[in-house]
Amino acid sequence: MKHSLTALLLTLALFCCLLTGCGPTPDVPGGSEGSNGSSSGSTNSGTKPDDSNGGGVSAPKLQPSIMMESFSAYHDAAGEDVARCVFRATNPNTAYSVSRARVDLTLKDAAGNVQETTYFMLQTIAPGDTVRFAYTYKCKKGVPASAAYTQPSTTASSFQPSAEAVRSSDLHAVVTGHSTTSGLNYTVISGTVRNLSKYTCNRTRVSVILKKNGKIVSSDFVLLTTPIPSGRESSFFISHASDIGFDPAETEVVAIPW
Repeated sequence: MKHSLTALLLTLALFCCLLTGCGPTPDVPGGSEGSNGSSSGSTNSGTKPDDSNGGGVSAPKLQPSIMMESFSAYHDAAGEDVARCVFRATNPNTAYSVSRARVDLTLKDAAGNVQETTYFMLQTIAPGDTVRFAYTYKCKKGVPASAAYTQPSTTASSFQPSAEAVRSSDLHAVVTGHSTTSGLNYTVISGTVRNLSKYTCNRTRVSVILKKNGKIVSSDFVLLTTPIPSGRESSFFISHASDIGFDPAETEVVAIPW
């Protein structure tokens, strides 16, 4: 009897121990944080911010700038009132070419009154490039005394990623001669342009800047629409009205992609 009672007590004690072992697990400090941290680490592991466009293409689009280097206007030998300007334009972007940027030009009389307005479009300027060019306008309301201009205005389509843009320094232009024909009020300025770029230049604007005693007295240009392949050369001819005396030896020529 005594042995049976002892065995019963031992069985009850063992049963109580088993019940205690089945109790709820105590909270582990930081247990849930560890779980969340593991999930977060899995989400971000090895992932960088979205740069699918590339660092250059996602760069901010900076506006081009322009300055007028010279302005002259007169009644030329061909009987036309003309305004002639030399501009310098810069594309500050390093990832985009800029094209189709509009510049407004206001022509004024000696009293500062507006005579007429016009505009022109800057064509392709390679990333980081500065271009210099002549602009000519045939006036409709007499010879203006001065001109004012706006900074280039652009649209979203003006900015194009371009790794194959021809730069102004890639085009090497030289003047090979000046000629005049008796009875004609024109001087023909001839020369060549060589494309030193590894890319084709589809359109080339050739400007001549005419000087006398180191001062710009006139300017003119021609647009070559025949593409100039890499390493090739093209000839140009500019018929300039013999209006203002200039020194042929001081003729400056610049060629730019257009």
